[in-house]
Amino acid sequence: MSPVAHTSKLVNGRRSSRKSRLRVLLLVEDYFFDASAPDFLDVTPDTESEQSVSAGLKALHHDVSVLPFTPQRRELRRIADEIVRLKPDIVFNFIEHIDGDRRLSSRIPVLLEKLGIPYTGASAIGIGSIDKAASKRAVSSIGFPVPPFVVLRVGTTTMPRRKLAFPVIVKSQFGGASVGLTLRSVVHSTDDLIDRARDIHQKLGEAAICEEYIDGPELSVGLVEDKNDLLVLPIRETIFGRAAEGGPRFCTERVKDDFGYRDRWGIRYVRAQLPPALERRIRTLCKHAFRVLGLSGYARIDLRLNAAGDPVFLEANANPDLSPRYFGIMASWMDLTYEDVLARILRAGLARRIPNGHNGGRRWTADV
Repeated sequence: MSPVAHTSKLVNGRRSSRKSRLRVLLLVEDYFFDASAPDFLDVTPDTESEQSVSAGLKALHHDVSVLPFTPQRRELRRIADEIVRLKPDIVFNFIEHIDGDRRLSSRIPVLLEKLGIPYTGASAIGIGSIDKAASKRAVSSIGFPVPPFVVLRVGTTTMPRRKLAFPVIVKSQFGGASVGLTLRSVVHSTDDLIDRARDIHQKLGEAAICEEYIDGPELSVGLVEDKNDLLVLPIRETIFGRAAEGGPRFCTERVKDDFGYRDRWGIRYVRAQLPPALERRIRTLCKHAFRVLGLSGYARIDLRLNAAGDPVFLEANANPDLSPRYFGIMASWMDLTYEDVLARILRAGLARRIPNGHNGGRRWTADV
């Protein structure tokens, strides 16, 4: 599929007299692409993040184009040629997997660095944080508490010697967006744990991470690189309003993807109301986690409070969902607009040190 470049010339319904300052290329997975749509992005809940970023960048007066990519290794050469032809100033990277493997998405930042083109979000090192087991070991080393866990690799049919206290939640080791998580993911016996892990092995083809379930408030912390510091957005809490009536107590795949389901069970996002000392501790721990995991650009850290009220790390999300209902609402709690956040993400990408330098040698230091 050949790329289609769409350049914004209208701002709030009026022709802009201000020249766009950056050529921003949105690299998206091809099944989100619709050549007949005004923005060349298929208008579905799955493209909320891409659509919102596109609109926000246009509001910032940037030229925005969209390049569809079939996420397969054999397509990397073609996509490299197309990127070079389009000569973007920066690539907004939305690719989450290659050949169905999230770990291989690290090849996109490697490719862009070889081309000498700045890009948003995580580097290849940061994308490694999708390994839930490795990221837990890393943040534990800096004093961020983690739940006890074991990993059951594909083919494993018995529990390791390490004992876990039930209930236990069983997840895919590398899955994102709560993939594979259902109400049955929380188990109360070894037999159910093995069955659930086997289900992940068969359906997702990857290892299962089994960790002690923490039945406390679920918090999310958004972080954005801002010059030499990290901007920590106000902490968001997920409220599971009707959990006592049999509704979800954690973010299943349906909670993430289905608005009607969230509404039915009273699930909503609010600004967390925490004691000042606890909030400061969480912010500091998340900043340290961002650094030790090699994250860059922007990220989200998910955690829960245990029975003692202490924060416990769940997972890190490199290149997380940028939909306004996630990052946008958190930014609004500190009087930042969605466009303010996007501008910071662009600045972080442009400031990234790339060995081959910028395509064409163009440097951007102005406010974007």
